[in-house]
Amino acid sequence: MNSFFINFSRAVLVLGLVFAANTGLLAQPAVPTLTAPADLATGQSLTPALSWGSVLGATEYRVQLASDAGFVSVLTDTVTAATSYAVYTGLSNFTQYYWRVKAFDGTDSSAFSTSFSFRTELDVPALASPVNNATAQLLTPALSWGAVSGATEYRLQLATDAAFTAITKDTVTAALGYSVYTPLANYTNYFWRVKAIDGAEEGAFSAAYSFRTLLASPVLSTPADSSIFVSVTPTISWNAVPGATAYDLQISGDSNFVGIALSHTGETGTSYTLNGPLAHYTVFYWRVRATDGSETTGYSTPFRFRTLITTPDLSSPADAAVVQPVNTVFDWDDVTGATSYRLQVATDAAFTNIVRNIPGISSSGHTLSAALDYYTVYYWRVSAFDGPHETVFSSVWSFETEIDAPDLVSPGYLSPGNSIHPTLVWNTVDGADNYRAQFSALSDFSVLMYDSVLTDTTLYIDSILANNTLYYWRVYAENANPDVSPWSSSVFRTVTEVIPYLTHPINNHLVYTLSPTLHWNINVSGAGISYDVQYSVDSTFPSALTTTLDAGAAITDTLSGLLPATQYFWRVRSKNTNAIITYSAHNSFTTFGEVNTIPTQSWPIGGATVYSLSPDLYWYLGTTSFGYTYEIRYKEVSSGTWSSALSAGTSLTYGLSGLTAGTEYEWQVRSLNGVDTSDWSASALFTTYSTSAVTAVQPYISYPTSGVMVYTLMPTLYWWIGQSHAGLTFEVEIDTTAPGNTVYSVTGITDINYQHSLPLLPGKTYYFRVRSNNGTTTSAWSGYESFVTFGVTGDIRPILAFPTGGQILYSVSTTLSWYMVGSADTVTYELQYKANDSNFSSTVTLDTTSYTVSGLQAGTTYFWRVRSFNGNAYSDWTDVETFEVTGNAGTLVPILTWPLGGAATGTTVDLYWYINGTSPSVSYQVQYASESDFSNAVTVNAGSSTSTQLTGLVPGVIYYWKVRSNNGTTYSAWSNTETFATQAGSSPVRPMGGSPVNSVSLTSNDAQLSWFLPSLASGLTYEVQYSQNSDFSNAVTVGNISATSYMANALPSGAPVYWRVRSKNTEGLYSAYSKAERFIPNTPTSTEEPAVIPSEFSLEQNYPNPFNPATVIRFNLPQEMYVTIKIYDMLGREVKTLIADTKSAGSYAIQWAGDDNAGSVVAAGTYLYRITAGNFVQTKKMVYLK
Repeated sequence: MNSFFINFSRAVLVLGLVFAANTGLLAQPAVPTLTAPADLATGQSLTPALSWGSVLGATEYRVQLASDAGFVSVLTDTVTAATSYAVYTGLSNFTQYYWRVKAFDGTDSSAFSTSFSFRTELDVPALASPVNNATAQLLTPALSWGAVSGATEYRLQLATDAAFTAITKDTVTAALGYSVYTPLANYTNYFWRVKAIDGAEEGAFSAAYSFRTLLASPVLSTPADSSIFVSVTPTISWNAVPGATAYDLQISGDSNFVGIALSHTGETGTSYTLNGPLAHYTVFYWRVRATDGSETTGYSTPFRFRTLITTPDLSSPADAAVVQPVNTVFDWDDVTGATSYRLQVATDAAFTNIVRNIPGISSSGHTLSAALDYYTVYYWRVSAFDGPHETVFSSVWSFETEIDAPDLVSPGYLSPGNSIHPTLVWNTVDGADNYRAQFSALSDFSVLMYDSVLTDTTLYIDSILANNTLYYWRVYAENANPDVSPWSSSVFRTVTEVIPYLTHPINNHLVYTLSPTLHWNINVSGAGISYDVQYSVDSTFPSALTTTLDAGAAITDTLSGLLPATQYFWRVRSKNTNAIITYSAHNSFTTFGEVNTIPTQSWPIGGATVYSLSPDLYWYLGTTSFGYTYEIRYKEVSSGTWSSALSAGTSLTYGLSGLTAGTEYEWQVRSLNGVDTSDWSASALFTTYSTSAVTAVQPYISYPTSGVMVYTLMPTLYWWIGQSHAGLTFEVEIDTTAPGNTVYSVTGITDINYQHSLPLLPGKTYYFRVRSNNGTTTSAWSGYESFVTFGVTGDIRPILAFPTGGQILYSVSTTLSWYMVGSADTVTYELQYKANDSNFSSTVTLDTTSYTVSGLQAGTTYFWRVRSFNGNAYSDWTDVETFEVTGNAGTLVPILTWPLGGAATGTTVDLYWYINGTSPSVSYQVQYASESDFSNAVTVNAGSSTSTQLTGLVPGVIYYWKVRSNNGTTYSAWSNTETFATQAGSSPVRPMGGSPVNSVSLTSNDAQLSWFLPSLASGLTYEVQYSQNSDFSNAVTVGNISATSYMANALPSGAPVYWRVRSKNTEGLYSAYSKAERFIPNTPTSTEEPAVIPSEFSLEQNYPNPFNPATVIRFNLPQEMYVTIKIYDMLGREVKTLIADTKSAGSYAIQWAGDDNAGSVVAAGTYLYRITAGNFVQTKKMVYLK
């Protein structure tokens, strides 16, 4: 291209010259003036731009570039039309070049210009070390580069960014390297470059290289160097190293790390907690290194620490030990390195009540100098000290101290003048189950008069002691641990004798009165002396057959009420204000009278109809005698064969069984006095009811129903039949499924209610049904109804069942029975009974709910009471109840015959009764009331008739009635109370409280109040009132309840709640309120043996389902939780919020009566109910029927 261009130019030039010569225009162009680079310029680029001034007429220019001034070695020789030329290749660094230019005008050319010279720039240094992108470089790296020709020195720049805006080093050196002496930052990228310098001339910077400094070694943090008392599972920590991805940890028992106790690699965090423990009280060394995956630092400088000493291991007393001395001896294992120990003793496992805190114990044991309390559970623990450092406490062990020795109260030590029948008294010892009391006339107790194990803290010495004599007694306490306290001993002296001498009647003298006067005297001064008279039909004077009378200071006393033809033994004892002194010898007398009498029948007689095939027969003796027994016999009137003689014992009644319905019977009775037998009485006639007149009808259950909660484990079940139940018996089945698993079956029930006699299980659903029997046929079963027992444990006071209310008994033996409102699983009982107004002097301990008493005295009123014991505490005594044992002459207390047992009647009813005794002139008084306590009683004088008619009674009400007789002088006791229920018709029925009743104490602040109707009714709603006040002031009133129960929530804890209910019919008329019932709600605590806590959340299917009018929903909570239960329709709209409250762990039941939040009854259909308790959410379906 250049040669073409040159040849072409030359041709044009030649043509131009020819043209100029022919025309005479030829003239030589001027020489160009060079402009840049200036002559002798230095530091020029290897591709310099050469420029010159324009020449007039010039059309092009010839440029030459040579490496010598003579232009022998021309590097470039080119023509250009421009006034500049860019050299684009072939120059060398730091080299002198020469250039010149001539001009052409197309015909002629100028001479070359004077040449200019320039020197090219210095070369760029070649960076050598560290190589580009090098890593893990020292913090004082040595940088090096290659030499540059012509350079006299070099300029180095070091920066932390590639743009060199953050320069950390900018220096000039003549060397071909540079050592950074100020340490750079660890794990940082640096950039560096170099240029060459020749005096004032500087070359271009080299391309930048980069390198990264090495990782820093970790800086150790904790445990600090030379730490002591460090955990055996310490958390080792160090500072983070920039760029590190993991760390390696070493722990050793020596500073040279020859033996490695722990080597942990690849830890991505900056700490590590040991899983396995190090040795206690040992010096360890530790170090750490870092790595980024490719680069690993050296280990850090080691730190040193010493682990803490061990926590003491307890030795004795062993955990849960019992019978420990109150000056307890503690022992634990030695701890290596320990300088002292601390012992703590508390009355609670959390050590909130510390009773001993003893630091500075130098050995591994300690004996308490100050005694602990007797029979107390204590908790103890020990810590060890290493100088000022204390370990954590050991595990906590418990022990129970020994029981105390009893404190003897009376008789006092060496006290004189004590009774010959002393009562030994000592104080109760906490934790004692029993006491062993010994009594002797010898100080070494080698011969014992009494050696008794007692639960009480008294011992009555019923033996007659010698007067003015020393007696010794001692007592120790014991329990089942076993723990036996030391003996507590005492001694006393009896009183000096004052002997009564009997004077009349003696030597079995026959006395012609039943109220003889007894005489005696003494042979010393009678000042301050009084007397007791004792008489009995037994010369050994057993307590059950002995009567004791206080004669005062007189030396005579008149007896009364003796039996005829009976030998009596009597004696007198002297006494003063403090003691019984001396007994006389006993003597005897015999009363006049008859010894054999024919009994008189009282019921059934005169052809009376009896509505039972197992009737009770009654009679009386008609005279005053003692010790009689009786036999009866009976037969059908149409048959000539009498039954064998049937023994009634001492009772004045006998129950027949297995009679035939619709049959006339006759019966007779005779008496036996142990020697002679009377003649049989005349026959008395009666007729059993005809089964054709009494229909066995299907009963209807009235309570409990619909899965209602009952707060007793022995509930009373109620039903009605819509007619008189006379002549019917009933059978009840109680099941755990419906129908199916029958657990109880009871027959022969004569009332229309039944109280279950054995405790059911708490917290369980039961089903029951009823049917009737008229002796021949059996009705169909009623439908099943259900109830749920509540786990009542708060109040364990018994409720007396039989005999109560002054009940008349016709036997000198009877079985006392009671039941529990609450759970009776681990309960025992104490029973006390007494005759007349004497003190309760003896206690019987039982593990059953009944006790048979024998040897009762005819004509005597007895009082009795019971309390329970749950292993920790006694309940209160029950209220005292009474019963009367009638004498052989019978009683004037009436016996009620109809209506009985809640029988259904109209609003006009005839009442019937009789007496089992005789009197010349007897009249009767009747009381009836709608309240069981007869607070609104109406009194009717019935004259001498044994029946009366009541009229104008209120429909739908249970009435209570009783009768007493008057012999012209005094009234008898009232009869037992019986009940009947008037039919309701369309009237509102007065409800009866079902549960909770009888002051039961609940273990919940929520209570399901339930009730029932005593007679059939329909279309009723109910209004409930409950209050903390017995007069129902400030009561909560809830109306328009369609179900026969209501759930009262969030009741106050520990205070009585009173409640009552009344019904309302469709005409808006209200019944009277039911009797006020009482119960005590309580917040659940851990102080009682806990009930079973559910292990998981659950929502149970409602029952019944489908339902009308109400259903019960049950749910379980394993922990305290805020709970909501809401009802929704099938479109997801909220209908009712049943609960929105915080509930403790436990099992709950809540009722829905088919109403919405506004109290309106919802439409029939399918509904959803949903529980939300924390993260537990569950939904179930139920169906409401109309």
